[in-house]
This record gives sequence, structure tokens and C-alpha cells, in this order.
Amino acid sequence: MSSYVGLSDNQLRLWQDGEFRDGGFWAIRADDPALGAGVAVYETLRTYSRSPFCLDAHLRRMAAGADRLGLRWPGEAGFRAGVEAVVGAAAEDTSGLDVVVRMMLTGGGHRLVWAGPLPRRPSAVRCVTQRWVRSVWLPSDVKHTARLEGRRACAASGADEVLWVDDHGCLLEGTRSNVFAVIGDVLVTPPSDGRILAGVTRAELLAAAHSLGLPAREGVVAVSEPYSELYLSSSLMELVPVVELDGEFAPGAGPVGRTVYHEFRRRTGMT
Repeated sequence: MSSYVGLSDNQLRLWQDGEFRDGGFWAIRADDPALGAGVAVYETLRTYSRSPFCLDAHLRRMAAGADRLGLRWPGEAGFRAGVEAVVGAAAEDTSGLDVVVRMMLTGGGHRLVWAGPLPRRPSAVRCVTQRWVRSVWLPSDVKHTARLEGRRACAASGADEVLWVDDHGCLLEGTRSNVFAVIGDVLVTPPSDGRILAGVTRAELLAAAHSLGLPAREGVVAVSEPYSELYLSSSLMELVPVVELDGEFAPGAGPVGRTVYHEFRRRTGMT
């Protein structure tokens, strides 16, 4: 799966607390809880035609996550200014190509934003399942920065993505993605019941399906259940077919997903 990790300093445009930063480095207090305790919330999004996609929704989710972790929310205005600044600078560097953007609020109150080249979107992904265990201290429906468990699971699996499965054999989400399946003729995504992070792109894909009059809903997606199409979604992947699951063939793309994806792209202004 493509990733933005490993960009060189000259590929990043950084903004912190109202001003640009040079050299690919932040300036954060040594006692910031983001460093000592991993306390921070973040959002990753991308631009379409140099315009940040669903920035309002990302900011709302970030503010809600900050509240859940007990962080003081500084308001949206600063982050909006930071996104505008880094997107403009990065777009110049990439000759107007679209970019990836990350916003972060640290436990110490730093507002951090960076932008860089948009990673390549995979055409398909291979996944493995792994049993999900609820954290006793980290809320699963908050986009916090304590992501080591998911990173280690992916690295150990050798697959593109690990999909968490509950005790009943039902798919929940990926370590950095949401799940969609076509069951019968219905597009189904696992419910936002506190165990998953409800993705912004996930919501946009559901809206795209509903705008076309296609049946789409939240519901149980069992690993053993027959489904005709299987996908992952995220801001950077958009909607990508799963072609292998636990070493076995997975159905990947089909007419429902292709139709919804085409409508999603139309709504972004890309088709």
C-alpha cells in the first residue's frame, strides 16, 4: 500500500502555530505530551484540483477527537490558514499537481500542518485478518497518533493492510482504512458503533451511492459471508478493491463499486 512516509525534507512544506518552518523539522517543547505520552490527534486529507477535499469534515472530526482526549481545541481558523499556506506552497513545488495534507494538534497545543507530493494510489490490495482487541485507554473512534499496533501488524503480515476482525468473525476496519463489501446488491460498510474510525471518504462514498439511488448502508460484514465485491477506502486510496484475503482469492472490484467510485470522482470534479 502506498504511503507518504519517507518524503525528503525538500518535498515537505511545513507550517506550525502560524508560520512556516524550514528544513522538514518542527520545534516542539520537550515536555509536550505528544512526545512523552503519544497524546495528539491528526487528520490526513488530499486536494482535488488544488482544493482540500472535505476540510470541514476533517476539522470537525479532529475537534471531536481532541475533546475525547481532553485536549484544548484552538479553533478551526488557524488550521485553515495553515492548510491554505502549505497547499499553495506545495502546489507550486509540484507544478500544480494535487498534494497530501496532514494536520496535527499535539497535547501541548501545537498546531502542525504539512503538505507534500500525493502518493501513488494502489490499483488493488492484499489483506490479512487479525483479531481486534479493544484498548483499555485509547478510544477506537478517535484519530489519535498512537498507531504502533497497526504499523507492527502490517509489517509482520507482509500484506498491504491488516483488517481487524471481532470475536464473531466480523470485519471492522483496516489499520488505516474502512471496509466496504457488496452483499447481494447492497453496498455495506461495518457500523460506526465505537469500534471503528468512521472515515470521511467512507461517508462520501455512502453519499455517492445514495445520490445514485443505490442501496447502501452500515451493517455486519462477516468474513465467512459471501460477498461479490470487497474494497478498502481512505482519503488517499479513495476506493480500492481487495483481491486477496488471508492468502485466498477475494472478489475485488465489480459493477456496484465501480459505479459508486465513478460518482465519487465526479463529485470531486475529477471526471
